Amino acid sequence: MIGERLKFLREEKKLTQQQLAEFIHSSQQKISNYEKDIVEPDCETLIKLADLFQTTTDYILGRTNLPFPAEINSVYCTNTPINSLPKDAIIELKQFTAYLLHKYRTK
Repeated sequence: MIGERLKFLREEKKLTQQQLAEFIHSSQQKISNYEKDIVEPDCETLIKLADLFQTTTDYILGRTNLPFPAEINSVYCTNTPINSLPKDAIIELKQFTAYLLHKYRTK
């Protein structure tokens, strides 16, 4: 699960494994191993990754399905259980929110 989420986050930022490795002072091979779930990042690396991707360590570790909590929480002021939605639904929600913000900003 960690590997899948790291790959998703890396691709969202349009980074290669090599570029990500350089950002966190690691190697491309290590990033590849993380994404294949061969090894898990240590605590220090996990924090660097969460900071870089502007997400939480809980998301990377699979404890929540909300990859970008600040974006969603800034839009939704209700007690809707967004964290329980599957990853694809959260991505759709994020895209639809961006669409609405764009639509009503330009008026």
